[in-house]
Amino acid sequence: MTDKYIALVDCNNFFVSCERVFNPRLRDVPVAVLSNNDGCVVARSQEVKDLGIPMGIPVFRVREKLEKNGVRTFSSNFVLYGDMSARVQKTLSHFSYDIEPYSIDESFLGVKGMTAKQVRQWGQEIVSTVYQWTGIPVSVGIGRTRTLAKLANHIAKKNPEYSGVFSSDDPHMADWMARYPIEEVWGIGRRLAKKCRSHGITSVKDLRDADRKWAAKYLDTVGTRTVLELNGEECITTTVPSKTRSIIRSRSFDPPIIDFDTLYRTLSLFVATAAGKIREKKLCTKHITLFIMTSRFIEDNYYGSVPVILDRATNNTIELMKIMKIGLRRIYRTGRRYKKGGVVFSSLVDEDAVQLPLSESVDERFQNRTEKILSVMDTVNKKIGEGTVKLGSYQFINKKTDKKEQLSKRFTTSWQDIPVVKAK
Repeated sequence: MTDKYIALVDCNNFFVSCERVFNPRLRDVPVAVLSNNDGCVVARSQEVKDLGIPMGIPVFRVREKLEKNGVRTFSSNFVLYGDMSARVQKTLSHFSYDIEPYSIDESFLGVKGMTAKQVRQWGQEIVSTVYQWTGIPVSVGIGRTRTLAKLANHIAKKNPEYSGVFSSDDPHMADWMARYPIEEVWGIGRRLAKKCRSHGITSVKDLRDADRKWAAKYLDTVGTRTVLELNGEECITTTVPSKTRSIIRSRSFDPPIIDFDTLYRTLSLFVATAAGKIREKKLCTKHITLFIMTSRFIEDNYYGSVPVILDRATNNTIELMKIMKIGLRRIYRTGRRYKKGGVVFSSLVDEDAVQLPLSESVDERFQNRTEKILSVMDTVNKKIGEGTVKLGSYQFINKKTDKKEQLSKRFTTSWQDIPVVKAK
């Protein structure tokens, strides 16, 4: 019998695996990758996980443990990781025309016309080919729905006896469902998990076997769909949002920023990059949220946030920076050491759908002049390189000034960093 299957291909410890591809000495060595400014642990090899070091923990809290156990740490090299992700995607395109990227290291693949045995062999070919062509180890979970594929992938990754591939058609699937707690189900967050447990549903199998009328009454739409998906009824047909809903630009500051002018110039850069991105997508923002914060780990910590609803949606960097400066004055507190800040653009609308409020008097000459300036900037930066032309407000702020003291080379995108192999 042939049928439709969905496979989730997940790169194992992706950031760490990218570092190991070009440095074989790192294999079987504990490796951790750090966030921007080398502040937190964002990726761990299995050896680091076995040490009990959790994801997202600040480095200063585990520095002694990392050093004691010989953990090699690397700054996040997103240029390398992005290019390696693209190579994995290109490899996967040889196995299915129906590819849906879910994240930088995960993709859903659709396949039809195979038996259960054939689809498992197909999964094994994916594992071996991706590793051979890119050096990245992957796990493949196969199911009739995305939720089952997600769970099957988790089983494949955690249990070496399956050689990286597990299908929900496996006769042991029900046993695995009984072992996994409800929190392991894709789409079941803390709130739904708490509600399920209050009704005696503690395992994935319990949720699969839950009465559908009960699910419709006590769980929201997401929870009800999850019950159906666990029973093999496809309800989630895509994980790609139909439209960009918001965009955020933020970063930790090292060293912390104290004075208003430096903070304004730094946030101006965030506004400029976010505005450039929505212009690229031909969108405008109607709602801006600005935030700044001190370290969470000091006693007298501070978090300031201000939302601004615009009378008219815009993607004009100059307008947005003026609005941001007014908002920043409202939340800035003298004497504070600001460790992080950012801007969020939400309520995005198409450029063609922007309407002018009746009460607003628009200076058309100013509008035309600034729009021409930004158009030229976008054109030059696109042709020559991002950041070639900047506005004066942030001209001395370099968005690549993150603290990255342990950054590996850009092995695949820089001529200077391409590995050289010499014959003896």
